[in-house]
Parts: sequence; structure tokens; C-alpha cells
Amino acid sequence: MNGFLLIAITAGLLSPVAAAPLSDIQMYRMATYRCLSQEGILNRDQITQLAQQDAKDDPKWGNPILKRFSTGLTKKELNEQERSIRENGGCKNIVLSWIATSFDSEKATEMILILRKSGWLEKD
Repeated sequence: MNGFLLIAITAGLLSPVAAAPLSDIQMYRMATYRCLSQEGILNRDQITQLAQQDAKDDPKWGNPILKRFSTGLTKKELNEQERSIRENGGCKNIVLSWIATSFDSEKATEMILILRKSGWLEKD
């Protein structure tokens, strides 16, 4: 038995399988979730529900994202996420884009007005 285990390990049969890399759009979605949380727009449970819905709608696209919720991002993925946030104008811009694309125009306008009245748009 010990010989089999040694062979299996050296042959790579028991080595952990690395998660498939996230695409740029998946990384943007992870950045969006991070920004929604960081900016206090949604809590962790609400973000998890969004990710679960993404996985339900398209398992091939959403499951890798949902998997990162339990495994966490690698250092490389975290750097890519931070780059995505910077390239998209920061978390406030990402949150505003999420609102604009997730809700009809009336609801989106209402939400943005609430954020504006609360001073959220002026905060750094």
C-alpha cells in the first residue's frame, strides 16, 4: 500500500487540481462583488446569492466564480482583480455600472439618487 501511495503521488494522481483560470469578464464579476461589499451596497449573503444565481444561469461560467468564494483567489488573481478595479475607474464606478445594468432605468435612477443623498458619491 505504501508503495502505491508513493507511486500515485509521484505520478501526480493525488496532486491537487488547480482551478481553471478566470476569464477577464469573470474577474470583472469578482471585482464587482468585491466592490459591492467594500462600498456597503450588499452584504456577503446577498453577494453569495448573486453568485449562486450566476452559477444556476450558466454553470460553466458561474461555478468557477462561486468556487472562489470557498477557495479564495490566488495572489495572481487578486492582482488581476485589483487591476480590473483600477482599469474600470475604481469601485464607485463599478458599483454605478452594476446598478445601471442590473435594474431598469427608473429603479437605477432611484438607487443612484439615494446614494447621492446619502453622500456616498462624494466619499473617497
